[in-house]
Amino acid sequence: MVSGQERRREERIRVSIPVRCHPSSEGKAFCALSIDLSFRGMRILSETFLPVDEIVRVDLYLDEGIVTLSSQTVWCKEGHPFDRYEVGLKFLGCEDDEGCRSLRAFLGLCRKDPALAARGLPPGPPFLEIEPSPV
Repeated sequence: MVSGQERRREERIRVSIPVRCHPSSEGKAFCALSIDLSFRGMRILSETFLPVDEIVRVDLYLDEGIVTLSSQTVWCKEGHPFDRYEVGLKFLGCEDDEGCRSLRAFLGLCRKDPALAARGLPPGPPFLEIEPSPV
């Protein structure tokens, strides 16, 4: 049984990768950074609020290329430094398609080599860079 403190069924790996989010209701895509990631979902840091139950297509910018998955907002809380939101997303229908296989392979590599997950952001398009707000 999973404790009340920790309800996740899979270990999440702390990794910062660029993420592009495409909310179903808003229509405007925006960039975010992952905080941690598992095969079932992820936590991101975003400048954009996402309401609970929002369906969001996410593009994960992995070293192997872009992996696109469907997700749903489970929670969104504000108050993070630099006026950002922490958002919990669960992946939907991640079974046996190519994107799911790529995600599973990436997570496997991160488990085998923790330095891969700890290395920070891979080189990515400049539109994905997020600078801290001045204090």
